[in-house]
Amino acid sequence: MAQAVGYRSNAVNVDKAKYPKFSTGQNCGNCALYQGQLGSVSGGCPIFAGKSVASTGWCSAYAKKG
Repeated sequence: MAQAVGYRSNAVNVDKAKYPKFSTGQNCGNCALYQGQLGSVSGGCPIFAGKSVASTGWCSAYAKKG
């Protein structure tokens, strides 16, 4: 699943040519899907059921927290 959505544990490593939707500053920590506590190193994500993602990560399912 991680490969299918282009997950990277550090958003700095996102291939901007392959994922043009990516913008600097986007990361799991500020995604609406992220279930970790504010300031946590990692937390859950419904995209990766039962797994944690890095708060500094990113994937193509990113949705800005409203």
